[in-house]
Amino acid sequence: SMDSKLSRRVALALIEADSVDDIQAVLSDKEAKEWFDDPQHWSPYGNREKNWDTVGNQQTNPIGALVEIVTNGIDSILLRKARESGLTDMRSPEAPQSMFDAVKRFYPYVVEGKIGMLESKQRTELARQCMQIAVRRPYRKNHQYPTYTVVDTGDGQLPEDFPKTFLSLSEKNKEGIPFVQGKFNMGSTGSLRFCTRSDIRLGHYKLIVSRRPGQRYWGWTLVRVRGPRVGEALPVAEYFHPYGKVTPKFSEESISAFKHETLGQVTEGTIVKLY
Repeated sequence: SMDSKLSRRVALALIEADSVDDIQAVLSDKEAKEWFDDPQHWSPYGNREKNWDTVGNQQTNPIGALVEIVTNGIDSILLRKARESGLTDMRSPEAPQSMFDAVKRFYPYVVEGKIGMLESKQRTELARQCMQIAVRRPYRKNHQYPTYTVVDTGDGQLPEDFPKTFLSLSEKNKEGIPFVQGKFNMGSTGSLRFCTRSDIRLGHYKLIVSRRPGQRYWGWTLVRVRGPRVGEALPVAEYFHPYGKVTPKFSEESISAFKHETLGQVTEGTIVKLY
């Protein structure tokens, strides 16, 4: 299998990448190339061969698509807090019954669970602990096609759970949890068609890297959209998945998600990169 040394090197190179050209360079890396070139190493999103009608119609608005990724991050932060508070059933009557309820319980200094009640300095500090977003322009300063990196300090996912969480379509894995916003776990796919300049020929690449708190391994996968093959009418969204049930993984203490000395240093949670 793709050993964890190669897996780590490739994942960190993809985190460094800021443009489609950078990604192409990683995909044609001499050791990794055979992994990426083998169609058997890519699985269709949601395990559905015909998925573009769902994935491609998620969002008509790129801002909405970005907000959905942030929403998923906020959900995972509250789910982590709930788990750390000893809650085992997120749907039980003991669980917070609304988002305000969750914020009030897990962040006692937020009055009535309303972030608006905080002073701006407190609000900035809370935001910094929870989520960070970096915008990098790969070609020149005012270039209109930036790369976004969204980082959350939420619960993360185990490498073996990627297919039924990040990479699922309409799995109802948050349904019935009263204190989260994302209901159908599709938020993450809405952004795909806006990646790589909304040009499908460039692959619509997106990277997901995640580690659950207290676990040794980061899982990662690269998501892409490829054109229809013979006998297919529509494009197919798929993710890199070279070993059966588990996405590739690697061990690393801290990841520098933004290439910055202090910002974007991630030790757990999730990194989503939209090229």
